[in-house]
Amino acid sequence: QGFRLRGELVGPEYELENPLNIKGCRVFYASYPLDNPPCEDCPIEYRLLEEIEGQVISEGQFLCEISVDKKDGIHFFTVRLIGQKGEVGPYSDRAKFVIDR
Repeated sequence: QGFRLRGELVGPEYELENPLNIKGCRVFYASYPLDNPPCEDCPIEYRLLEEIEGQVISEGQFLCEISVDKKDGIHFFTVRLIGQKGEVGPYSDRAKFVIDR
């Protein structure tokens, strides 16, 4: 139970990037109640949720599973890849999930 985050790597830096140079990622998370969402252009205040070590890149795609309770609300995620020497990549686009049962 949780969320599966998947996305494509975009940008010229990934066309030549060796996925073996990626040792994991950092996942950032924020949640809001359904009746009090952030405005569309408001910044989201993320907290570091999890640092994942291991294979998160395959064939130009990112994939990881996150253990977060799927409670009612609005859930936001963003990800940063981590290189073998500890270097950290840019933030991904944000993923937004709305759960209203």
